[in-house]
Amino acid sequence: MFYKDLVLCSKSIGLDMLTYRHICLDKLVECDDVTLLESSRVYDVVDGLLHEFSNFFERTTGYPPWAMQRSWARRMLAGESFALIAPTGVGKSTLLQVYGLFRASSGEVVLYVVPTRSLVEQVVERMTQLGSKVGVEVRSDLSPLTAGIHVVTHMLLFRKRKALESASISTVIVDDFDAILKNSSLLDSILSALGFTAEDVNTARNLIKLKQSAYALKHANATRYKEVVKSIEELEASLLNSISSRRVGQLLIASATGRGRKERVKILRELLGFEIGSIVDYLRNVREFSAQIGTIDIAKLVKIMGRGTLVFVSRDLGRNYVKKLVEELEKDGIRASIAHTPKAVEKLRKGDVDVLIGVATYYGVLTRGIDEPTIIKSSIFVGTPKFAVPLDVYFSRTSNVIVSFRALASSPDSFSHDYVRLTKTYETLSRLRPSVLKVIDLCLMGLLQPSSPHIEELVARASEMREYVLKTVKHSASSVGWLNLGNALARPLENGEIVVEIPDIYTYIQASGRTSRLLNGRMTLGISVLLYENRHI
Repeated sequence: MFYKDLVLCSKSIGLDMLTYRHICLDKLVECDDVTLLESSRVYDVVDGLLHEFSNFFERTTGYPPWAMQRSWARRMLAGESFALIAPTGVGKSTLLQVYGLFRASSGEVVLYVVPTRSLVEQVVERMTQLGSKVGVEVRSDLSPLTAGIHVVTHMLLFRKRKALESASISTVIVDDFDAILKNSSLLDSILSALGFTAEDVNTARNLIKLKQSAYALKHANATRYKEVVKSIEELEASLLNSISSRRVGQLLIASATGRGRKERVKILRELLGFEIGSIVDYLRNVREFSAQIGTIDIAKLVKIMGRGTLVFVSRDLGRNYVKKLVEELEKDGIRASIAHTPKAVEKLRKGDVDVLIGVATYYGVLTRGIDEPTIIKSSIFVGTPKFAVPLDVYFSRTSNVIVSFRALASSPDSFSHDYVRLTKTYETLSRLRPSVLKVIDLCLMGLLQPSSPHIEELVARASEMREYVLKTVKHSASSVGWLNLGNALARPLENGEIVVEIPDIYTYIQASGRTSRLLNGRMTLGISVLLYENRHI
């Protein structure tokens, strides 16, 4: 009835101009990998690996990976270490098992760690069945430690930790997040297996302590704060220099809860750039619409949406716009309130107001912690949630330079001699691990000296590409008025400065997700309308 009303009233306020897109995790329509690869003459190396892995996945399981598995697989293939946090039954274990087989099929050593002996037997049986289709051996011991999959318990890993110190293990998969974070000896054993030394772990712990001190000193003692920040930079540079000179493995962890002690998560973050990747908050069933801001009468749209509408105003429009919008809605007889504190949400629950308005921020009152499936049914975004950073700051990260170089493939500049020549540099840099890219960034900032001729060459090539991309983006954005950088948008300000606008995807997903919540075992249907300034962002 709610969606029907929206369609019936479309002509009266110009809703025929809205662009419709339906998002539902179990019914995602995706582009074929081949189509994506053919869209650019300079392709992302990870796209090629993802295409290969998707075929491998289907060959071993009999069906292709679904959308969330593909999203996780892309991060895995890029060399990231992270935790897959999601409810039981969404395919975490299957993905990890197939990924382990994929790595082992190229002659690598993969450890698959489970908490109990009975689980070892189950996993070995399952992976042997899958591995037989691709010629990968699956074992339940560590002697000998040969190419293939080794499925072991926490206890066996701890007992054999000395033997693992000299082993070359490419990937460690842990099917129990809670255990690794509760047991320091297990964490130390896994880090040792990945190629980290006790000195590396101690350095990581010292970094954590220094960062905690910096946080406490930031507003209390400016002089001491600067000293601690300098110590942090020096220690980070030392750690990265040490790690980049060795081959360290990848760590992947699966869990349904993701609970654990924060200190050990921080150790993993310092050593591996480890992140927790959860989909619990992003399960949703939302019908999404978008239109150019100014083409839709917001007051009339809010009236159609009715009670239980959340309005999110982009940060660049600001709080003054929020106040003005509330006044306009109230003039039209709409009971609206600004959501400064959780008390505003209570007003909505009691029926004192029908609409809440706030600034779109990740930790905003309206964005997090609201679970009212019987009341909140729709959201309106006035302006795209986004960040804006100076162009030089954005390109201080080599990873952003790589993505932007790829985006330039669709511009006239891609036919230039310099672009064609730098294509090989792009392919080299895009294959590097995140930790190596961070070393390059620190070298370019003058905070670290290259530890080897190889790193020195990479720094020189990254610097050349950065200068080319920076010059090209400045020229194109100034001439055209904006430039698509792949994951962001470059545009000039009135004073001539060029900034990069980065869509705040997580805020949008969190905020629009308030309209679709779990109720009686099912996700309620929500509606989200995005009124954008520039459709390219």
